[in-house]
Amino acid sequence: MNQVTSWTGLEATLLRLARRMTIREFADHLGITHRTVTKWNSAGRSMRPHPEYQALLDESLRRCTDAERERLGQLLQERDRQHPEEADRVRWCLVVDVAPGDIARMAQLELAVNAILDGPLFADPL
Repeated sequence: MNQVTSWTGLEATLLRLARRMTIREFADHLGITHRTVTKWNSAGRSMRPHPEYQALLDESLRRCTDAERERLGQLLQERDRQHPEEADRVRWCLVVDVAPGDIARMAQLELAVNAILDGPLFADPL
C-alpha cells in the first residue's frame, strides 16, 4: 500500500485525483466542506491539513481500491521525479524597457534583481 507520511494539500489533491473524484465528491466522501478541499487544492505543498483531517485522509487512503492505489503511486512517483528546488521555486517574468547599448542601466538592474530574488537575471531581447 502506498504510504503518505506527511499530508499536504498536494498529496490530498493527488489522492482525490487517484480516486477520480471531483472536489465536491471528495469533500462529501471525507465529510468536510468543499471549501476546505478547494483550499488544499489551491495551496498545494504550503498547506498542512489539521490533524483530524489528516486522519480522514489516512482512512480514505486505507479504503482505496487496488486500482486507486496504483494511480496514487504513479502520481506520487511523478511528484518525486520533479526536482524539489524547481517545484517550489517561484518563477518571475520581469519586462524592462532598456535602450540598446544602455549597459550601465542593465548592470544596475541585474544587481538589484540578484539581491532581491537571490538568483540570476536572464536577459532576452524582445
